[in-house]
Amino acid sequence: MIDLQVLDNYVISVCETQDLTIEQLKSKSRLRNIVERRMVLSYVLRSELGMTYMAIGEYLNIHHATAMYYCKKCKDFLDVYPHIQRMHKDFIIIFELYKDMLYGNINTKTINLSRTKTRSNALIKTLIFSNNILRTKINQLKEIIDDKQERKTHNSREEIQSR
Repeated sequence: MIDLQVLDNYVISVCETQDLTIEQLKSKSRLRNIVERRMVLSYVLRSELGMTYMAIGEYLNIHHATAMYYCKKCKDFLDVYPHIQRMHKDFIIIFELYKDMLYGNINTKTINLSRTKTRSNALIKTLIFSNNILRTKINQLKEIIDDKQERKTHNSREEIQSR
């Protein structure tokens, strides 16, 4: 049995890290950024918590068939879209912080988990991940610039020699 209060805290933490309100997430909005977050959350709730499609639908205020569609599409999108992969990874990082409480392995009444601390930890992990991606891209750009400068220098030398 999943503790709904802990599930609410998990979803609120997810929303906070995604600059989204829980009302937007549970709304009927069809804006792409909201739908994608709703889709990834549905997938995480199904794959990590084993929630039924009906329970996901009731929780997110969507039809259970929509929850099924989201889970199927998210699985496909994870293979193709890097931004969906990053979003999924962020949701899983936050899930790991709540996992024991969601499964009831820890008594939530005796442990007061600060949402601020949880959000900070998730943001730090996300920033570290994003920083590594940026560092890789910067190195790739440096290599491209170096290659272009080397070709330019080589072409200039050839022109001088040909004169």
